[in-house]
Amino acid sequence: MEKKYSPSEVEQILKIALRSKTNQGHVSQDNIFEIARELNIDEREVQSALREFESRSDIEGVKLEFIKKRKKDFIDHFLSYIIVNSFLLGLNFLTLGRISWAIFPLLGWGMGLALDGINKLRFNEVEFEKYYQKKIRLRTKSNFSELIDIGLDVATGALKNIKKSDGWNNKSEKYNSKWNKSDTK
Repeated sequence: MEKKYSPSEVEQILKIALRSKTNQGHVSQDNIFEIARELNIDEREVQSALREFESRSDIEGVKLEFIKKRKKDFIDHFLSYIIVNSFLLGLNFLTLGRISWAIFPLLGWGMGLALDGINKLRFNEVEFEKYYQKKIRLRTKSNFSELIDIGLDVATGALKNIKKSDGWNNKSEKYNSKWNKSDTK
């Protein structure tokens, strides 16, 4: 009797097999479809799974970018705090020979910096969603601009072809003569 495996066991076995395959190089999309055919998996299901995988990969990539950006923003804030307060402490010490008034901006800004650190260094789902939506809008806007550019290029090329074939002049003369006749009536 043939041994049967559960879907999770099949997944684990294939992961182990693919690890040895990927040591030799990357697996192409054609290879994925070939493996799916051998496992009697419909090509549409594989295409759907690839789209879902790419979507998840995109979200994970944007999430990492979001986390890096927030850390960088906090580090920039922290460096500004160090530089400005070092200057203020030095100025205070040089003018009075002791530290007096410079402690107030140091403490006030320090509390704001601490709150900013708490906010920036923990993952905020709401802020991430806003960031992700902004990224999508920018991509869509960029893709739309590219489509407009392509459309303008096609339209310009078509107009040049019409002008070259002299169809443009014949048509414009025909319409001009119609308008001129109606004006004289």
